[in-house]
Amino acid sequence: MRPSPSVLIDAAPPGRSSTFAPASDAATPPVEGTRCANCGGEGCEHYCPRCGQETHDLHRSLYGILGELLDTFAGWDGKIPATLWLLVRRPGGLTREFLAGRRVRYLRPLRLYLTMSVLFFVSLSLLRDPPSAAPNDVQKSLVTFSRTGAPPSAATAGTALTDQSGVVRDDAEFKAFLERHRNEKGNDPRAWFKRHFVGGLLKLQHMSPTEQRLVLRNAMMQKAPNMVFLLLPVFALLLRLLYLRTPVYYAEHFVFALHNHAFAYLAMTTARVSAVGLRPVGFGAVAAIPLLWMPIYFFASMRRVYGGSRSRTAVKFVALSLVYGTVLFCAVLATALVSLVTL
Repeated sequence: MRPSPSVLIDAAPPGRSSTFAPASDAATPPVEGTRCANCGGEGCEHYCPRCGQETHDLHRSLYGILGELLDTFAGWDGKIPATLWLLVRRPGGLTREFLAGRRVRYLRPLRLYLTMSVLFFVSLSLLRDPPSAAPNDVQKSLVTFSRTGAPPSAATAGTALTDQSGVVRDDAEFKAFLERHRNEKGNDPRAWFKRHFVGGLLKLQHMSPTEQRLVLRNAMMQKAPNMVFLLLPVFALLLRLLYLRTPVYYAEHFVFALHNHAFAYLAMTTARVSAVGLRPVGFGAVAAIPLLWMPIYFFASMRRVYGGSRSRTAVKFVALSLVYGTVLFCAVLATALVSLVTL
């Protein structure tokens, strides 16, 4: 019998031991025999059968607490090596194991996705070239403009308004444009968007190209994790449409989406670390290998999980790539626009 979709994601057995917590600090029944401290129910072991409250003893050492935290939030009880090995070695194998009910030895899909997501964005934030431009008078005037709304001085504005063609716009024109921007009134969404959009452009205009890229990159990185996470249901929905005749629940497609996006984060993290570490010695091109492997991995993953011939899977893979790529491109543009508006 097929398991219910509600238990497909993050289902876990109630009594799991931790390798970090010592035996004396492990989850134990309450001190008062088998009675639940919350509802008074009898017959409690790890969980109360009446109210569902966990019945482990909270009187434990600091080492036991740290061990339980590591076990709960990171899964460091031997599961990460086995999970990553199967994730990388056999495309789609982790999804098949999970859907077949063999879940206790691997990280849960959502936990795996979040772990790889955090790892990627942390590496993207830390492993980068330092900005070459130093703070200058233009940036200082930008801070003043952001806090008080006062326009920069004529000399600073003249420097800031030098475009790539070398033409310096008149300071009076800048002041007139600023006044029009400041006098834009109205509570309708169009007026609000115009005020904040033009405000973001004005802030960027006072920066060098290097500083502009740095500011936009930081703003995008703050919103990118949420954007990708919101696209996971869309990815699962596209799979559901592609495999309408296959007896697969939507939740199973979502598990497939979590595992494949987790691999994508792992591949991009590997590429980033390789690029930063190997570029100084002339082997930066090696970083492209994980990225080139990603489409091959996704294709093999679809075949292993959903079955079908190579030709049918190839058609569905191309259709999924085109549609989801378009959705992802639009989402990136929307995220960039929101980042600019909220500068």
